[in-house]
Amino acid sequence: MLATGSKEEAQQWVATDPAVQAGRFVLEFQPYTPRIRSICKEGALLVLPVDFPEAKIQNDPTLKDDLFVATLKKL
Repeated sequence: MLATGSKEEAQQWVATDPAVQAGRFVLEFQPYTPRIRSICKEGALLVLPVDFPEAKIQNDPTLKDDLFVATLKKL
């Protein structure tokens, strides 16, 4: 996630990354507005440490009440 004033600014920032310049990454830019205790209609990506306990995510009340769907992937 990048905290920028605009999508264009975010695109300028990542354009300087050598891996992006080499075509190793294909990037998508989506707006994200964090909302406490509500669902983000735009969707979200949450990056966590590799050793973060999966049970903490699965036990979240929003998942248990089917308000939010989590797809967990390890990269």
